[in-house]
Amino acid sequence: MSDINDLSLNTTSPISNVFICSSCHHLLVEPKFSTCGHRYCSHCIEKMIESQSSAICSANNCGQMIKNNEIYPDFAVENNLNILTNIVCHNETKGCSWKGNYVSYRDHSKTCKFDTLQCSHCSIYLTNEFTQKEHLSSCPEMLVPCVFKNFGCDTMIRQKLIQNHVQSSLVKHLQLLTDFIPTFIIKNLQDKSSQNKSINEDKNEDLCREQKSLKKDILGHSNLFNEEYNKCMKYFFDKSELLASFIHCHGTYLWCIDEIDRLYREAKGATFKAQLVESSPFYTSTYGYKLGLKLFLNGDLDGFNKFLSLHITVMKGNYDPLLNWPFQYSIIICLYDMSEQHHHVIHTIKPKEYDECFKQPQADTNPYVQITNFCPLELVFGKQYAYVQNDKMFIKIFISFEKYNENVIKQWIEIQSNGYPVNKELEILEALHKQE
Repeated sequence: MSDINDLSLNTTSPISNVFICSSCHHLLVEPKFSTCGHRYCSHCIEKMIESQSSAICSANNCGQMIKNNEIYPDFAVENNLNILTNIVCHNETKGCSWKGNYVSYRDHSKTCKFDTLQCSHCSIYLTNEFTQKEHLSSCPEMLVPCVFKNFGCDTMIRQKLIQNHVQSSLVKHLQLLTDFIPTFIIKNLQDKSSQNKSINEDKNEDLCREQKSLKKDILGHSNLFNEEYNKCMKYFFDKSELLASFIHCHGTYLWCIDEIDRLYREAKGATFKAQLVESSPFYTSTYGYKLGLKLFLNGDLDGFNKFLSLHITVMKGNYDPLLNWPFQYSIIICLYDMSEQHHHVIHTIKPKEYDECFKQPQADTNPYVQITNFCPLELVFGKQYAYVQNDKMFIKIFISFEKYNENVIKQWIEIQSNGYPVNKELEILEALHKQE
């Protein structure tokens, strides 16, 4: 084992395979093995068991069932791993320059900013661990407790359905509140009375004072209840605001893409296929059409290495059976120039020109409308304009339900700078439309 310190993760020798996870194919972290003899990182095999009722070994040509009670720590391999040095990060090709020993690698592998992570609830890809944590707080598919949990509702529900649940269970929640108020007050008063009785049992004057104090406590405990109720409703409204990033009413969606510099470097370094960034799915209205975007920072197809490319698709949505098909509204896409010049890039998609893309989806997504030459890269990353500022890029989608003309659309783009709410924007657009 004298050559173990010089282990290269790219070698295909038998000795290197001992230290490679059968799932992620990176250096093992907290290695475990199954009865079939194959090794996994602790978090990889735990994820396999979590996501499947009966996990199957993913090693080549194995296929053996992996059971939770047949997974064991591999201390022998971990002891050998602990003496490894000169390890490079598995994200080296994405730009990570970290290098160190195995003990440091275990910590680094959990926090590397160059990892691309996938949400286990909605399956979208995320750029780093911070983005993942931020996403989980608002992931529409994540199961969360009802906002009336503290009052007795034990329902677990997907975040995107919280509003529907609260509205459809209004009578149940009101009954829970009705039952909770007297129980809450009486319990607290009994606790207070019991404490006072034990302390002041033979002190009449003190008991009189405590009696008056208990009356005041009724109001105090009512206030405590109100605080709990307000916390509950604040949570509900906060979640509603977060969920607004997934269900977009009035046909507008503003997409903020962070960490542009890193994402662009990754796209430039991709060798096998064009790297892309996906938006969260969004709806044209609360019960409308579902759409999604893909952004290629280094271009795609004939725009590769020359243009910013953007694809848009109609996705299978919850309300498709209620909608008219094919989708027939023009889609305006705007890439914002954040300089004083406001040299925004605007593209209009007319569904009639892309018949197959706007039919009712039978699969998860329809074929994408591909705008491969969305904007030249020399303009996007040049100094003349500010399509990227503070490492952010903004793309806005507007569904033209009213068939606004080109002049009105240009006005709509500028309205964004005023920070108006959507209903105010629509009022202004309607007035401009009538003037035209």
